[in-house]
Amino acid sequence: MFRIIISFILIVFLFAGIIGTADLLFKPKPPSDITITADMYVKDDNKLSIKEIEEITAANNYYFTSVNLLK
Repeated sequence: MFRIIISFILIVFLFAGIIGTADLLFKPKPPSDITITADMYVKDDNKLSIKEIEEITAANNYYFTSVNLLK
């Protein structure tokens, strides 16, 4: 009888914890938090174009090639 009562109490606490966690997870956020989160993900993409990458690579390769040529 004692085990049944303890088991029932533990099951009640288990489901109360699950329901409490679900309530916190699925509670809607205030609009200001949603706006701030959306603004954080909107970023300018600062990727270099292919031409700029080729210019940087060519300049670096010229330096190493000229140094190796003088050896």
